[in-house]
Amino acid sequence: MPALASLDSACKILTEVGFCIGDVPDFAKYYSAVKFWKKVKSLKNFQGMGRSVLLPAFELFNALKSSQTPRWAKAVAIVALGYLILPLDAVPDISLGAGLVGDLLALTTAIQAIAGYVTPKVTRDATANVENLLQTVLHRTQFKLVPGQ
Repeated sequence: MPALASLDSACKILTEVGFCIGDVPDFAKYYSAVKFWKKVKSLKNFQGMGRSVLLPAFELFNALKSSQTPRWAKAVAIVALGYLILPLDAVPDISLGAGLVGDLLALTTAIQAIAGYVTPKVTRDATANVENLLQTVLHRTQFKLVPGQ
């Protein structure tokens, strides 16, 4: 199955696995592949906590894309990633990373729920995604000129 790129495809999966509109938290509607990539690119700039959110986020994203993941598990991933992407949550992410604690909790809880589908390959691919994303930050900061040198 191709990556879920739209809200329509995400909602279709949620409906097929028996979620009613009233059952799905509002943050599920925030998921899309485009919004996911925008969010993780913003997290790479946070120190410590933001970076710790990246691996579980990519594990869920890669499990979501896998043809081996059943629809119910994809629904769990959609809801958790939607929470991550949600522009406003209980504690905003910009409050010195404190808001990322809620995001990390949502992501790790979802991973525990679908643990059988977060395979070693999914984790390897997620690790490579994080390394590639962080490598772009390293390359940008590595060659800055310091005045007087």
